[in-house]
Amino acid sequence: MTGAGDLRTRVTFQSRTEVPDGYGGQVLSWGNDRVVHCQFVSGSGRETVKEGRIEAAVNASLRARAKAVAGIDESWRATINDVAWNIRAAMAFGQRGEWTDFVLERAGKDAAA
Repeated sequence: MTGAGDLRTRVTFQSRTEVPDGYGGQVLSWGNDRVVHCQFVSGSGRETVKEGRIEAAVNASLRARAKAVAGIDESWRATINDVAWNIRAAMAFGQRGEWTDFVLERAGKDAAA
């Protein structure tokens, strides 16, 4: 079972927000919403060939206290050490739902780094 000592990775959760573009319009951007300590588990990577190009993706998982990440879903993203990860799934975990597990994916050119 996960304990407080396992929550060693500092994660910034970001949500999409509209910000002024300087020309009177709005553009979508990622805004920092909360910083939470989580348990990070690196997963597997994969490469595929699409339209003659190699595309890479890396999967990982996060576990956090449910109260700290309430309301965070697949429309958000997580940044760890300045690397952005897309949230692919969020699931309650534990006998009383005290934890939330996230499935993450880092795609594109960042995944090959």
